[in-house]
Amino acid sequence: MVHFIQWQPSLNTNIKEIDDQHKGLVEIINLTAYAKNKNHPERLKEILVKLIDYTKTHFAYEEEHMLKNNYNKIIEHKAQHQVLIRQVINILEKLKSGENDVLENIFNILENWLLKHVKEQDREYAYFFSEEIKKGK
Repeated sequence: MVHFIQWQPSLNTNIKEIDDQHKGLVEIINLTAYAKNKNHPERLKEILVKLIDYTKTHFAYEEEHMLKNNYNKIIEHKAQHQVLIRQVINILEKLKSGENDVLENIFNILENWLLKHVKEQDREYAYFFSEEIKKGK
C-alpha cells in the first residue's frame, strides 16, 4: 500500500502516548487514501467513522494531558480540535449523501491538520510540557 503520509521525526512531540496516537492517526489517514484510490466508497465511509472516533479519543487524551499540566493555551487548542472534527463529520455526511466531490477536501484537511497542527500547536505544547518537567512540576 502506498502511504499518503509517511511518519517523520518532525512530527514527534517526545510525549510517547501522544506520538503513538499520532502514528495511529497516520495509519488511519493512509487507509482512507487507499480506500479512495481503490474506489471503495463504502469502505471509505467506514474508515472515516473510525477516524472520527479515534480522533475524538486522541483529542480527549491530549486535552486531559494539557489540563493536568495547566497548559495556558488549552482553550485555543481545544477549539482547533473541535474545528477538525466538525470538518471531517461534515465531509462524511456529504459522502453518505452521495457527494463524492468532497473527497479531495478530506485529504487537504487531514494533511493540513497532521502536518501543520502537530508540527506547530502540538509541538508547542510539547515544549511547554518539557519546560514544566525541567522546573520539577
